[in-house]
Order: sequence, then structure tokens, then C-alpha cells
Amino acid sequence: MQQIKRQVRFVSLLHKGGQVEECGQLHRVHHRAQKASLEAHIVDALVSQGVLQRRKQVLQTTSDASNWLRRQKLWLAQPDPGAPQMDAVQSDLTKLPQVGNGQLNRLFSRNAKKAILSADHILAAHRLERLIERAMLMPKITRDYRDLSMSLGQSKGSGQHDISDMAADARKELARLYQQLPPDCMSALMDICGFGKGLQEIEATRNWPRRSAKLVVKIGLDQLGAIWGIGELASPHWSKQIS
Repeated sequence: MQQIKRQVRFVSLLHKGGQVEECGQLHRVHHRAQKASLEAHIVDALVSQGVLQRRKQVLQTTSDASNWLRRQKLWLAQPDPGAPQMDAVQSDLTKLPQVGNGQLNRLFSRNAKKAILSADHILAAHRLERLIERAMLMPKITRDYRDLSMSLGQSKGSGQHDISDMAADARKELARLYQQLPPDCMSALMDICGFGKGLQEIEATRNWPRRSAKLVVKIGLDQLGAIWGIGELASPHWSKQIS
């Protein structure tokens, strides 16, 4: 709960017009006489969730920040603050967000020995789904990876589609992920999280062996979770590559 309070205070001050300075792996925000700080990997996670954004190297809140703050404050104000937080990863299968039309959830199990994916994998996939949604990629674009690579580099007003700043930021984030993840992993994750292709369909269209798609997806989510610093998937080597 203390970590959520720190995030709320940081985002609130920034949303009011606070100024941010980076001190190593720590981000500090100042607004009038008030101050708050967060670790760099937490700031990166908030950027990935669409709460914060970087505009010309300046950290800012997004249009979704107000709704995010409202959700966190409602949770902090509830009678039982120990109850599961709505944006947190839950160990219960029924409380995890549904990703990939639920097919990735079926690879998760509360029995770690039987599970192919962990709760952290599910959260990583959920963040990717939200990122793709913010990028406003149309199916006719995402189904053709040549058009997709061109679209990902598009900024507001630079192409034939006029997109929002949030969509432009999301596309840039996806473009960075394409550079960091193995091509097979990223394209499979886009197929599942972008427009709900099934694992068997992915194997058939790529002539992969049966049951190989789930392993490719796991490798991709391992690296995606490490980049975003999610739970036990977090890795300093990967997370520091996101700027």
C-alpha cells in the first residue's frame, strides 16, 4: 500500500505541473513546496501503462492519468486497504485480466509446477494489449507487418492518419519493442494481443511444430516482463534499456 501511495503522490504532483529531475535511478518531482520521488523502473512501468509519457525527453502525465489517480484513491479509501488492488497482479486465476481472448490465461495455473505462464506473464501480456489499443493500430495495418513497421514510426501529423499524442507515443514504444525482442516472439505476441489470433493459427501460418507457439510466447513475455520490470521477471539488464 505504501508503494501505491508513493506512486499517487508522484503522479499527482506531476499532474499539477510539477517539474521532474533525474538523479541516477531516481526521479524526483517538485511542485511548490511539495516533493515526491520514484525509482526509474517504476516510472518506466507507469509510462508503459499509459499513465505517464515522455514528450521531447520531458516526463508528463497523460490524459488517462486523472482516471488512474481516481482508481488508486478509491482503492486507498476503501474500508479494507488490504483487499486486492485493482491494478495489481493477483495470484487467483479468476482475478487476472483476460488476455489474448483468455487463451493465455489457460496457460496459467496456481500450481507453479504445471503452469507454463505465471501471473507476471499475464500482466505483461495485458500491458501489451493496452499499449496496442493506445497505438490505435487498425487490423488492415497490423496484419501486414511491412505496413506495421512504417506505421510504428509515424508521429502526429506526419502521415496520412492524424493520430493523438498518446497513440504516437504508443507506436514509438511498440517500435522499440520490435527492436528489443526476437522477431518471432514479437510478431506472435502482436498476433495474440493485437487481434486475438489463436496459438494453433499462429503455428499453422508459420509452419511451426505443434505446441511450439506457447514456448515462443513465453520467451517473448519473459523478455517483455524484464523490459518493463514486472515482478519476478524484472531484470536490470533489460529494464535499463527502456528510456
